[in-house]
Amino acid sequence: MRLQFLAGQFAHVVAIQPHPCGEPGVEYRRQLPVAPGPFARPFHVVLAVDSLARPTPPELDKALGSVQRSLVEGGLLLATFPAAPRETVACAMRLHGAPSRGRGLMLHEVELQYRLRRAGLRGVRTRRLPSGDGVLARGQQTLLCTAVRRANN
Repeated sequence: MRLQFLAGQFAHVVAIQPHPCGEPGVEYRRQLPVAPGPFARPFHVVLAVDSLARPTPPELDKALGSVQRSLVEGGLLLATFPAAPRETVACAMRLHGAPSRGRGLMLHEVELQYRLRRAGLRGVRTRRLPSGDGVLARGQQTLLCTAVRRANN
């Protein structure tokens, strides 16, 4: 339903998901390419709902770099990521290797901002979405972020 709405609003919609739904006007890909120039035409908007989350920091950095290269100058990224609990003690950022405790990579706001800026995105804004609001499961927290591709001048 959401893809149908987007396909009706935009000339070119690409969905990155493992199982294509067969919506008309939508091009499907199984995974986000990490090579330079992944798409023939760059995007004005990339909307990623938990689809950029990766199990290790290097894989996340590659995915963010791919998104940055896929955006036109001034293009916008809107994305959500799994959030680390706010109550956890601040610790050193994980630059390499697997995440701790086998829970998948969960991010704090500062770490997400750092990774987005490192990928070449600017104007980064993050907001923590609280759990228990009827959208997220109890105890689950999500980071909502926006970022823009701009030249470094």
